[in-house]
Amino acid sequence: MTAVVEIADRRGTRAVPLSSYVDAAAEERAQIEARAWIKALRGVRVDGASMRARFTAGADSLWWFTELYLHKEQAIVAMLRAVSAVDALVARERPTSIVWRTGDPVTEYAAVARAARHGLGSDPRRAELRLKSSERGIRARAHALRLADSNRGSKPARLGRARVAAFVHRAFVDPAEGAAAGERYIGRVLTALEQRLPAGELQTVVVGPRRSFRKRRWWDPMVGGQEGLAAIESLGGARSERDQQVWASRHECLAALEASPDLRHHAMVDGTDCWAIVHAQLVGVIWLQWPWSVRSMDRAGTAFDELQPRVAVTYAEAGGWGRALALEARRRGIPLVGIQHGFIYRHWLNYVHEPDELAPSEERPEDSGFPRPARTLVFDRYAQRHLLERAHFPESAVEIVGSAERDALVETVRATTQNDRDAARQRLGIAAGRHVILCATKFSEAKDVLPLLAAAVRSLTTVHMIIKAHPAEGTDGYAAVAGGNISVVPAAEPLGALLAMADAVVTVNSTVAVDALVLGIPALTIGQPNNLLPFVEAGAMLGANTERDIGDALSQLVADVRLRAVLVERGVAMVGDSSNGNATENAAQAILAMAETFSRQPIP
Repeated sequence: MTAVVEIADRRGTRAVPLSSYVDAAAEERAQIEARAWIKALRGVRVDGASMRARFTAGADSLWWFTELYLHKEQAIVAMLRAVSAVDALVARERPTSIVWRTGDPVTEYAAVARAARHGLGSDPRRAELRLKSSERGIRARAHALRLADSNRGSKPARLGRARVAAFVHRAFVDPAEGAAAGERYIGRVLTALEQRLPAGELQTVVVGPRRSFRKRRWWDPMVGGQEGLAAIESLGGARSERDQQVWASRHECLAALEASPDLRHHAMVDGTDCWAIVHAQLVGVIWLQWPWSVRSMDRAGTAFDELQPRVAVTYAEAGGWGRALALEARRRGIPLVGIQHGFIYRHWLNYVHEPDELAPSEERPEDSGFPRPARTLVFDRYAQRHLLERAHFPESAVEIVGSAERDALVETVRATTQNDRDAARQRLGIAAGRHVILCATKFSEAKDVLPLLAAAVRSLTTVHMIIKAHPAEGTDGYAAVAGGNISVVPAAEPLGALLAMADAVVTVNSTVAVDALVLGIPALTIGQPNNLLPFVEAGAMLGANTERDIGDALSQLVADVRLRAVLVERGVAMVGDSSNGNATENAAQAILAMAETFSRQPIP
């Protein structure tokens, strides 16, 4: 939160960042409450029906895409965070006035409206005008994207038939290596399938823009794809009837939402009216998310009809493209296999579902429920437990196959000799006899606690910390703490080689800490609470937030042999010992086995 307000109190007038009134516990509450707020929206009544039942594209509920948009935009969590921050500010400072200075329009509106609720601050109409401006921008973007999309789809491509159809994000494929081998996340699995199938029986189709979400610009979907890759966006000609209907009814849909008393009540946050924020989000849902979702479903359906696969595969099963694929695969009786490709965050709405979401709609029986894959292949017991307990998947829908990346790390560490370790220590300037701590974390997540970590490490004369930059960020953010017994290495530095000489791992949220446990390396997670909190609560990792606690925890991790053993034992118990080197083959075999369930009949 970069928002700044000016307050007047007994000490005078000064500018303060709202973020200073949001501690880790408050951030945790905001994340939990935002997910609950979004999830509850599915039952809000509009025109006498729930939102899940009221807004549809043919037989399919558009709710599955609505919640994704609201979660991805992060406006709801920003709204709740701002309300909480103002409450904390008022309780701590007892100000006589609060004046908005700078920040995003969502935080501005929520903060000013909450301040007014306390009898402080000014009218939120200026912030409301900024939100209205954002709505106009959304409508303009929607029209531009729709025009560009219709032009691109004028000459549909043709795909050949295949036994296995794999759908991967274009942003994570290196076309120089090919659609299978060049895929960053599941390339090993796709290559294994290619080797086991006759030529042409695996067809890999790319979806989405060329740039990843964090680097993407709004116009990227208008830009064509790379040569040599079969792109799903090139499929389909004239717009379908449901596509045209969803676009044509956008004004009617917004009017229905605006007229819903239940929705207006839902927009009240502890007595503060946040309707202007909610309204702007709904404009985005109706103008951007719904038309894109229906177009994606149409393309997914065309791809399935062209390829006629016996099984479909993706690692994007929980996102927008994945849900479109799941709906169209289910309609055609094609089993869709989802492959885990990263850590499943405990607050990630995409992987948290209530039992009623998995069940068919009581209001519209043709709505068969959440479009989950027929089978999801996961790394370990921890991911399996999450999908069973928090996503309420049936046991038959989740299978542990292991992690190919984890297998590769294990192989690298086991193959590293003492001479290799000594050479690496010398190259990185690590003094003889010092314990090595590997810090693997995003700077964006660690920036607030990184100075505390660095201070703690500098006070320990027996350790040397290596900070490995995250691929999405580079080394610049860590430069301020580099030097002495702290080294910073680029993202290109092989992770396996670093783990081979590490005595402990420290992170905020990185899955490297989980991989390290399987290798017998204990971990410390800082900036609690975070996504690794369940491991801390289970006694499988240490957790610390202050400089003193971080220093004490690191000292224990490198020196207390018994503690190290206990942490690793508990960690392995949580994830299971699935790193047997067979993850790639396990996944390929599971996919081919699912092909045998192909029925050509709609899957309930």
